Amino acid sequence: MDIIMGEAVPLVLLMLAAGIIAGILAGLLGVGGGIVIVPVLEFALTMLGTDPAIRMHVAVATSLATIIPTSISSTRAHHAKGAVDFSLVRSWGLAMFVGSALGAWIASQVDSTTLATIFAIVALLVAVKMLLPMEGVTLSKSVPIGLFAMPLPLSIGT
Repeated sequence: MDIIMGEAVPLVLLMLAAGIIAGILAGLLGVGGGIVIVPVLEFALTMLGTDPAIRMHVAVATSLATIIPTSISSTRAHHAKGAVDFSLVRSWGLAMFVGSALGAWIASQVDSTTLATIFAIVALLVAVKMLLPMEGVTLSKSVPIGLFAMPLPLSIGT
């Protein structure tokens, strides 16, 4: 038991440091914590000898699972301030749910290298967006709704 606990200490410290860094970056830069958490989990799972065929899947899934409690907490805080558009939730909710199920299925069908490549591309796109001067840039004056707008929440969910 002492050997197992001794081996777990560096891993626990790594996870705590990753959580702190992810939280600071999310707060300061507005990026998702997954940008930090996924690579750290990939590294930690490598240290633990996890099968490379599933390592990236576990890292991404673990990071995405943290979205559930954090989004519930965020929604409650925003709702307390009257800042939740429930008509948009009703309009987009089903398409986003279907998109997330589709995304989970797609992720289960690709290998770890493909999943890592997708993660890297998304991280690169986030970095490029952060570098571009985006103040005052608006893609639309209102949120698209209706049947023809459904590809947007479907793709967000995916």
